[in-house]
Amino acid sequence: MVYIPEASLLCRSSSFTFTLQNSCTEGLQIVYVSQQPISDHEWIHTDPVDHMENKRLFNLPVNYRPPSQLGVLIPTTDNIYNADPSHPHPRQHYPISKVLRLTFPVTDFNITLFLRRTNHADHPLCSPYFVTVTEVNNRTSWKVTGTHATPTMDRMRQYFEDSLENNLYNPEGLQISFYGSELFHFRISVIPGVVLCDLVEEVQIYVDEPPLAFPTQQLVNNMAAIILGGLLLVGFLLIYNGVAMPTKSSIKTLLKKHKPTISPTRTQNSTTTQGHE
Repeated sequence: MVYIPEASLLCRSSSFTFTLQNSCTEGLQIVYVSQQPISDHEWIHTDPVDHMENKRLFNLPVNYRPPSQLGVLIPTTDNIYNADPSHPHPRQHYPISKVLRLTFPVTDFNITLFLRRTNHADHPLCSPYFVTVTEVNNRTSWKVTGTHATPTMDRMRQYFEDSLENNLYNPEGLQISFYGSELFHFRISVIPGVVLCDLVEEVQIYVDEPPLAFPTQQLVNNMAAIILGGLLLVGFLLIYNGVAMPTKSSIKTLLKKHKPTISPTRTQNSTTTQGHE
């Protein structure tokens, strides 16, 4: 409060009051917005599809637990999604049980973040709101494959390399590639010191329809090649030797010629034996 003597002819003293607010802005948060947004109604009540008629949401099983780098059936965290205490815990599997679904492979997937405030329009998140990216369930089969590197970001990386456990990224151009399947749960946090808020967003993505595990896919391909090659070889030999391809009628005739018959003597001996008994 600042007093200015004799500043007013009506009052003996007058003052001006300045207020400095040093706190988090009301309602400030960062949000992830998909490039093809899904409305709340679609998310809860419908089953939206993309332009290729692929489902865009995946219903998680009850009491679902994500896999780990040790295998699909070996979760290494205690996080449970779509929890229901009345059901058993397979794998040892969140009221919201739908997760954004992508089909394998997923390369350079864009994570688009916006800064949202109450009664304000959303603004794209950009520097100096640099972020860190972590996977909640300690999965390692993913990698940040894109971000807009700037001199400012490089300097901030050097500044925070001793205090931050994770690498620092520019939210502009943020891209992630997935090398595994099923649920990935990312926590994206704005670095400290930019604002007085803890700006954190979580993104859950379910990668579906992965290829068969090694060496199953190779075995299936080899067996299919062997069967196809065998059929081509048999067809070539039949045609080369002038032998007609077997038809349905010829197969029936062959089976009739080799139909098994019952010996009368054997039947008679069986009847005699039953009479003695």
